[in-house]
Amino acid sequence: MAYGRLDVFGQDQQYPKSFLLEEPNISIGRSAGATIQFDTDTISRYHVGISHEHGIVVLADMGSQNGTYVDGVRVNEDETRVLQGGEEIRIGNLRMLFHLLEAPETHVSVATALSSETQPLNQSGNAPFTISIQPPPIAIPPSSNIAAELTILNPTQQAIPCVVEASGLPAEWMRVNRPRFTLDPEQTTRVLITFRPPRLPSTTPGEYTVRLTVRHADDAHAFREVLTKLHVLPYHGFGAQLERRTMQHGGAFRLHIHNQGNSQLPIDFHLAEQFNASISLQFKGRTEVTLKAGERAVIEGTVKCKERPLLGKPLALPYRLVIHSLDAAGFTMAVQGKVIRRAFIPSALANGLAGLVAGLLVIWVMVNAIMSRPVPTLTATLSSTNIIRGNALEIVWEARDIERMDVFMEGVPLKEDVDPATSILVLDTTLFPQRGLLRLVGENGSRTVQVEQIIRIIEPMTVVEFDVQPDPLMRNVTANLTLRWEVTHAKFVQINGLEALTGVTSLGRLQPIDSNTVAGIPSGNLELTLVAEDEFGNTIEESLWVSVVDPTCTPKNETVILRAGPSVYHPQIGLIAEQMRVVVDARDQSGGWIRAQLGGGLRGWAEANLLTCDERFDPSNLRIELDVLAAPPTQATTSLTPAPDQPLTPSPTTSG
Repeated sequence: MAYGRLDVFGQDQQYPKSFLLEEPNISIGRSAGATIQFDTDTISRYHVGISHEHGIVVLADMGSQNGTYVDGVRVNEDETRVLQGGEEIRIGNLRMLFHLLEAPETHVSVATALSSETQPLNQSGNAPFTISIQPPPIAIPPSSNIAAELTILNPTQQAIPCVVEASGLPAEWMRVNRPRFTLDPEQTTRVLITFRPPRLPSTTPGEYTVRLTVRHADDAHAFREVLTKLHVLPYHGFGAQLERRTMQHGGAFRLHIHNQGNSQLPIDFHLAEQFNASISLQFKGRTEVTLKAGERAVIEGTVKCKERPLLGKPLALPYRLVIHSLDAAGFTMAVQGKVIRRAFIPSALANGLAGLVAGLLVIWVMVNAIMSRPVPTLTATLSSTNIIRGNALEIVWEARDIERMDVFMEGVPLKEDVDPATSILVLDTTLFPQRGLLRLVGENGSRTVQVEQIIRIIEPMTVVEFDVQPDPLMRNVTANLTLRWEVTHAKFVQINGLEALTGVTSLGRLQPIDSNTVAGIPSGNLELTLVAEDEFGNTIEESLWVSVVDPTCTPKNETVILRAGPSVYHPQIGLIAEQMRVVVDARDQSGGWIRAQLGGGLRGWAEANLLTCDERFDPSNLRIELDVLAAPPTQATTSLTPAPDQPLTPSPTTSG
């Protein structure tokens, strides 16, 4: 029984992937011995482990080189993390979303499509078909994916064209994988509705009601509706920055705070304890604020030095403001500034020389102290400079003689006071500008070193529509297949699989939004694959199955004779009984004869005007069979007058 699921996202075409977690102890890594193996050099041979016991799921780092991060916080080797569901786990260049399953995942079969477990009581509407819903199994945080499965059953003897609509959420949050299709008689089909709320402060957490409507495409009054729920979780995060990092003694500071999450966040702030002996900090107003989702605030106050030098240069003292969230996460960050206080100026001229000497001595001591500090060095490597929005940006660096590091994007702090010894940082690119300057700054006293790199964010491609009509097709019948597609942020698309239609070749590169009609003869089911590529070479795929059914005909009024060839002079080889439905697969060049299939592999020719065919195809569009048995020669060419009430019967001939 599965207790969880991992959805894995990466930068290669093989992703995304999903893994059901069933074993009580699971290892993830590069080694072939790992339970879940990934072929990437960015993770260790045995990177992370997940265990399940007494209903509790626990994650532990297995001594990996690059570390394991849960919701942006590193899990040390000697620590464990209990997973509640909805966490984002990063290892190397892989991003994984953990989903906690309360019950094993199931897939609704045709036989159970209308069982009481899947058929909701609140189904409404009046239509010849019925629908049921398998709702999203768990609550999700913004930027995660989850799906509901809609099952539609046609119990009638008629094909039904259907349109699926979803409402109740912003359109960009939802996607229906099959918005239009034709449901065959006594058949069941499934439609996936994928939900992905964006990671924005405006994405309010809570429970949303989603209305799913299936309409009869040809009857506006025939529809079915069902309601389901999507539960969006809150996410938290905030940023803080000093307006001026260096100020004079007694100067006013302004601290800008931004709630980057989607729910209310209480925050308090104070001076770090290690600076209380040298710095005096006074705030204007309360030292605790509560910010709404996306809200910004400015905290003001004054900062003073408790000491003042007698001689020499002004005293520059660092201080650190600690900002702490008062929610369950308890996230803490700090911003650093400096306050400068000037020294006393000598008052007596007699002391001028002594002051000058003392000043020079102080200068010499300070210069010597500065020069004695080693020169910091910093080199950094980025996982990519062209990144799909929402994918992780990984920075790996080597730092020497650096006391602290800060990371900026277009001058705005992303991470402050980063531990230089960690050597790796993973950043979420969801809110990055489309193009920006990323800067790493390392400090050692007054010495600084920095690395800069331009980052470009690529908007992810999305398949908005990929549809084929008609569906199904008729085997061996020439069909006009109309394709419609729309892919956002793509440079071009290609549609593969059309070669399975006789007479159709590849369409080549196509516009991201377009439609096309091709004519061909199907012999079996079609698997069409839309491949989209953006200007950077990134690709996505989406597949679509088009079913192919056999065309059928029945006698119009009475039994129809089947002959060995398409003429009355061929011998009789069988009969089509009245009201008997037979599969047809070809016609002759004249169009007057149709070839029908009987049991045991027997095939024969019947006169077309004696048959009534399925209204879904035109018999004149059947493929033409050129390799037919030639008509035997007649025994006489004179006219014969039949006896009254007796049909004219050709004389028997022997062929071959």
